[in-house]
Amino acid sequence: MAQAAADDQGRPALAPGMGPKAASAMLFMGMAQTGRLVLTVLSTVVVARILSPGDYGLIAMVAPVTAFVMFFQDLGLNSATIQAKSISAEQSNSLFWRNMLASVVIALVLVALSPAVAWFYADIRAGFLTAASALGVLLGGLALQHTALMT
Repeated sequence: MAQAAADDQGRPALAPGMGPKAASAMLFMGMAQTGRLVLTVLSTVVVARILSPGDYGLIAMVAPVTAFVMFFQDLGLNSATIQAKSISAEQSNSLFWRNMLASVVIALVLVALSPAVAWFYADIRAGFLTAASALGVLLGGLALQHTALMT
């Protein structure tokens, strides 16, 4: 078996031209994350200004439940797409439908949890908002595979 090239300290050497590409990718990702953070803060400020404090608090009550359930949405299938050297149309199609199935199951879990959320917070509106957030899960599921293909 052939040994990979190494630098003077025994670490694997980068392929020629990879250093500038890696630096460029790091810079791009840093700018993208910074932009995402700025947009998140700005959208939070705008929503806080539009909604009454009670309505904003209602969203704050439901957000952790929705975020926790959505944590399981992609089931690592996006990573499979991103890490594959090549992916056929059939494999991509299969992963899309598996993502959609997972999204439907998660949406149903949110709808099923909505009465418990309403009971926990003693506010029926929290239950309705939890059930309504299932629509966002379904719409997000439509984009998962396409986003992974663009990465």
